[in-house]
Amino acid sequence: MKNKKILLILLGLAILTIIIVDFITFNKKQISIEYPIYDNVEEAINKQNEKKEIELEIKDLKYAVPIFMYHWVVDDTAGYPYIENMVRPETLREQVEYIANNGYESVFTTELGNLAAYEKPVMLTFDDGFVSVYQNAFPILKEFNVKGTVFVISELVDTPGYCTKAQLKEMYESGLVDLQCHTATHPYLAQLTREQMHNEMQKCIDYLKSEFGITSTVMCYPYGSRNSITIEETQKLGFLYGLAMDGGIYYSGRDNDYEISRIYATRSMKLSEFVNYLSKSYVNVEI
Repeated sequence: MKNKKILLILLGLAILTIIIVDFITFNKKQISIEYPIYDNVEEAINKQNEKKEIELEIKDLKYAVPIFMYHWVVDDTAGYPYIENMVRPETLREQVEYIANNGYESVFTTELGNLAAYEKPVMLTFDDGFVSVYQNAFPILKEFNVKGTVFVISELVDTPGYCTKAQLKEMYESGLVDLQCHTATHPYLAQLTREQMHNEMQKCIDYLKSEFGITSTVMCYPYGSRNSITIEETQKLGFLYGLAMDGGIYYSGRDNDYEISRIYATRSMKLSEFVNYLSKSYVNVEI
């Protein structure tokens, strides 16, 4: 009888020990992944890609990603004839707030190959690098902790109306804004010779590398202008993806990696229309 009591006591202690160890281990895991802190955009992406490679052996992947395209973010159109390119800051704020509060996951364009790590991805892209992106869009992204990608025209940096190098650096180092290639001077690429196309893209690649340490892997075609030669040069230069101007939602199995569709976020777009595009976002992973 005495031996039986001792055995029961020992069994109880063993069970209690297992519970305590599991509890401590669980808490440690929660603490280690709940608030990841990264030094910059590239580190964040690398960590996410490592997680994907470790956890997922993907057999099939289907997705729909709304990729919104912006240019200026301003109230005053200053007589500009194409005001649809100029989204009001308050409109952007409503859109970003909706993303943040409704379970959508903001994703950099460089993460197009990492979509299996998400459930409801959305991408915000800002073409040209206008100073209004720094002045009016960047504070909104920071307020709601939402990511965006700025496509830089390298020879227009530090010129009137465009971001300075210091402003681009500040946005990039925040971890919320990535910088990618939009050529050196913003030409219609399809109208250029192969050599001219190459030079336009190469100069922008070199600028992003030398000034920010960024290896650009996403090309955004100015005006959406491209042809088969443009795409060949884009691939030769090491870009993994090429973005068009429009075309709607980016669906797997429809767009190829060098002609990816985007949604034109206009000044007159109502929140209900924006939400309708968002609602199409999905990622289905078969592992």
